[in-house]
Amino acid sequence: MGAPLGPQLGRLADALGARAPRQFSRRSWLARAAVAVVLREQADGVELLLGRRAHAAGDRWSGHLAFPGGLEQPGDADARATAVRETLEEAGLDLGRHAQHLGALSQLITARHGSVAPLVVAPQVFALVDPVEPTLGPELVSASWIPLDALRRCRAARSRLGRALGWFSRAHGERLGETSLWGLTLAFVDELVEV
Repeated sequence: MGAPLGPQLGRLADALGARAPRQFSRRSWLARAAVAVVLREQADGVELLLGRRAHAAGDRWSGHLAFPGGLEQPGDADARATAVRETLEEAGLDLGRHAQHLGALSQLITARHGSVAPLVVAPQVFALVDPVEPTLGPELVSASWIPLDALRRCRAARSRLGRALGWFSRAHGERLGETSLWGLTLAFVDELVEV
């Protein structure tokens, strides 16, 4: 595999390893998904990969910023395997070859597309160790590297209530380019910033 982790990602790996993120027990009626929180360390700091979802009929998250990810499939061994598979499909990044798994953030529950059935989303954190760039699949229209320090500063400027409102409303999220960072993706970013 590629280069060792830089100092900032090394500290993040240590911090993730020292905590126990929230996890929900497996239940047959509870669908599961995973997302990949992909980071890279540059000379001027750590960057986070965010993709903009393609527009699809019936998809309430069309056009939103998100991490690569999706539903767990029968062949997936665990959330990490789901995140690796989905990232390869959506962003063309082979995390098994070009990244190091750093740990997990807390799982959150949302509803499945077109349903009120609960869905557990498990965020898995990876650090790229090779200089690779995403190649978009049909589910993403763009992918951008966002400086984590910029997100940390704009989130710190908001009250605790103001930060939480962004998890529930696009209007209270963080504006990035043509769209907003909000919902589960923003909740995962806030936890990552806190770590």
